[in-house]
Amino acid sequence: MKRYLILICVAMYGQAFAQKVELKKPDYKKIESNINDSNSPLYYSQLMERYLRGDSTMNLEERRHLYYGYTFQKRYAPYARYAYSDSVRSLLAREHLERDDYERISTFSERELRENPFSLSAINQKLISAEHLQDTTDFLIHLSKMRIVFDALLSSGDGLSRETAFYVISTSHEY
Repeated sequence: MKRYLILICVAMYGQAFAQKVELKKPDYKKIESNINDSNSPLYYSQLMERYLRGDSTMNLEERRHLYYGYTFQKRYAPYARYAYSDSVRSLLAREHLERDDYERISTFSERELRENPFSLSAINQKLISAEHLQDTTDFLIHLSKMRIVFDALLSSGDGLSRETAFYVISTSHEY
């Protein structure tokens, strides 16, 4: 339960302070064009660098181009499973965790994020480990990453009907 507390708090925070955002389906042709233009402020490698630093100043358009633009990257794999997930799950199943357990969770989660930078479960695990390790910098970086993904997702729909469904790039994001 505690593991999901951070995730719930972030979602509630975003809803409590969010301004009314116009729900908009991703325009994949426009996104692909923009992220491949090296002269564009929406050039993908620049957006990814900012995301990896946890740049909270990214605007909604940049967040949407980053998240949905990932589908055009070579390493995009919507159905991939990561071995690190099982390692983290076994650690989190323990009744009591020590500092070195949280360090291992952080390491495994970081490895998964290198392969799948938008893994919400790995970001959540980084938040949990950073909190327990009292690593404020790492916590804020990953909190920003989670907000970036949430903002992109929540701007695509409200999930109340087929016409207003959320657009996701990973099957795990459906849940």
